Amino acid sequence: MANGLLKKLVLGTAIAGSALFGVKEARASTLDWSSFSEVVGAIPEGYSQSYTSSNSSILPNRCSGILHYEKPEYGSVAIGGFDLVNGVVTLSYFGDVGEEYIANTGSSANPAYSWEVFYDFDGDGGYEAPYNGYIANRTEQLNPSQFSITEFTKYGTQPGTFNFSSTVPEPTVLTYLLLGGAVTAALRRRRESNKKQFLA
Repeated sequence: MANGLLKKLVLGTAIAGSALFGVKEARASTLDWSSFSEVVGAIPEGYSQSYTSSNSSILPNRCSGILHYEKPEYGSVAIGGFDLVNGVVTLSYFGDVGEEYIANTGSSANPAYSWEVFYDFDGDGGYEAPYNGYIANRTEQLNPSQFSITEFTKYGTQPGTFNFSSTVPEPTVLTYLLLGGAVTAALRRRRESNKKQFLA
């Protein structure tokens, strides 16, 4: 059963990648994404379990995590993940791989399972990380030191829960002042340039 699910996941990823590549080539543009489900894809009914969280970090913008399972026959396969908005899980599910697994990070991590976590830094509702069967641009990906996933209940037990915590740095007042100063200087230079062109 597990091998059947993994084959479906691998095949689904390949098909999705081909379709997306065709769309990208036709439109000559990139495809942003906003949910782990767009990368993982749908998992057949009976082969997945929903998860939730009641104590995850409250971040102002969207955050998404993708769980990968390392299988020698297939390599790394995305088997599930979560979407969080203001600390609330809006969607989360994980697939059956034929074993009862726990997907924590840190010292209790299982090396067969690894996480990728993305945060919508600019608040536009998605991630500047277009993909063609894989994530090609990782400008909004968090590094492992910026997040942790703990209290992940063993797959197959109910209820499925986990805890996500993050140390994503928020913009400081100084950052806003520096940005404001840069914009003001740019506008001043533009006005001076326009004035010189007019006088010439």
